[in-house]
Amino acid sequence: MDFREHLANAIVSGIRTAVAGLVGLIITWLVAANVEFPENLDAVLTTVLFGVAVALYNGGINLLAQHVNPKFGWFLLIPKTPEYNAVAVELKDGQTVAGVNSALPTGEVLTVKAAEQYDPAKTETEPHPYE
Repeated sequence: MDFREHLANAIVSGIRTAVAGLVGLIITWLVAANVEFPENLDAVLTTVLFGVAVALYNGGINLLAQHVNPKFGWFLLIPKTPEYNAVAVELKDGQTVAGVNSALPTGEVLTVKAAEQYDPAKTETEPHPYE
């Protein structure tokens, strides 16, 4: 996947999230306009309601698009879900874990090496090798 595809997927993801946020904002505004919250909990309940509304709308639409009909994706403005490539990560003992999200092209293997043992005493006299 090249840079343009990554950028296109990021834009699609951003638009779909923004639409879910806008719908959550509208739902929160409609509920708050018709329900009187206690004065000391007004901001907290509005924030929680907004988060719940966004999560339920976004999750519900994605589930409907995935399991019922892809056309439900239009309720997030763009029916196409972003595509992310999964890569395998080769661990020290040779085991492989699939599904790690990375910018590596599909099929490449990322080898993970153990870092040095961190010694706080060293940081006072010499910088940590990864800083």
